[in-house]
Formats: sequence, structure tokens, C-alpha cells
Amino acid sequence: MIVTGGEILSMVQVSSGYLIAGYTIVSSVERGYLALVDRVTRDVSEFNVSETIGNSSRINSMVIEGSDVYFAGWADFGGSSGKDWLYGKLNLMGNDLVLNSDFPVQTRDLMALDDELIGIETTNVGNLVLVGNKFNFIFVPKVTGAMDPNNLVNPTFSALATRIKKDGSGNIVIGGTSSDSKMSVTRFDPAN
Repeated sequence: MIVTGGEILSMVQVSSGYLIAGYTIVSSVERGYLALVDRVTRDVSEFNVSETIGNSSRINSMVIEGSDVYFAGWADFGGSSGKDWLYGKLNLMGNDLVLNSDFPVQTRDLMALDDELIGIETTNVGNLVLVGNKFNFIFVPKVTGAMDPNNLVNPTFSALATRIKKDGSGNIVIGGTSSDSKMSVTRFDPAN
């Protein structure tokens, strides 16, 4: 892996090494990537998201369940709409990352400027929860990732979300900053 710039935004230990996600800088453009680094041989298996979608992107978050790797971030297709949600599913096959054909890389333009997915988590009821930078969230099936935008939950307050975490009870906690520059935190039970 030759990285001339960029940032690691998420890292998870797996049995053979480490799975990292973030972006590299190629010709002054951010290119989202995931890489599996073998801890013994230092071999690297990469998945470049921008090769799939052809635009600038970042991977902000990932979660692993068995051999399934779910990732979330943003893609920018230019124009006036700004950043769009980006998410997908890879499979760990030995030391390789392989795109899951039933759950392709997906993007969603929510018709608001600069919509980013800041996090992705699994739920105990067979879904994923995608969390956006505006404290908005939606559930999608783990198998296909199909999204019905009508099910998007939008908050009634103005805030910028920056972190998510699943607590010990399975609740999703979202943290960030409110419009009046105060810390803002919300929690919900994905089973309800």
C-alpha cells in the first residue's frame, strides 16, 4: 500500500490482523478505502471504494459481524448537492476483501447539503442502523442494505453528530454538537 496522504478513521482487529478504513489522497482527491493488513506477513488486501463509485469519498465507520464487513461514510458526486451517504458490505475471505454482490456499494442523496454517514452498527433484530451527521438514522436489512428513505428518522433539533456507539444493552448512542455550540447526546433502542 502506497499512501501519499489521508487518514485512518476506523480500525478493528480481526483474527489475521487489522482491518483499517479511511481515505487516501490521490491527485488532490479523497479516495475511500478499506485495507486488511496481515499481522504476520504484513500483506495488504485493499478495497478502494472510489474505484467502484468513481468519485471522492471517505469511509468513516465500519462494523464486523463474522466474515461480513459493513462500512459507511460519504461520497461526493460534485454539483450543488454536496456529500451523499455511502455504505456497503464486504466479505472477509481468508486474507482478501471481496465486495458482497447481494449488498453492493450504495449512495443516497438526501437532498440536503453535506450528508455523511458517521456510523454503522448491527442490531439484535437482523438489521443495520445507519447514523448520519445530522442525528438522523435509518434501519436497513443486513442481507441487501435496501433503504426506504420514507423510514428515515430525522430529529426535530438542529445539531451536528460526530460519534456513535452501541452500549452494553444494545442501545445506540449518538453524540455531537447542538446549534448553540453545546454538547448534544441522544440514545435509542433499535429494537423499538
